[in-house]
Amino acid sequence: MLGECKYTDSPKGLSALHSLQEKAEAMLQLTQTKTMQYILFSTAGFTPELINEAKTNKNIKLIEKL
Repeated sequence: MLGECKYTDSPKGLSALHSLQEKAEAMLQLTQTKTMQYILFSTAGFTPELINEAKTNKNIKLIEKL
């Protein structure tokens, strides 16, 4: 599992997920892990595009409020 927290005024979108996925590539190459789960925290919420992506991919979790 790889996560990232964002404390900003604007909702996080697909670019935040893609950035996290790029970082995960290096980790996946160094380990024998076949799959990765992504968790994104954001105080400003998420864009509709990222919410839809999370709905269709069980490996993506979005946390807006703690």
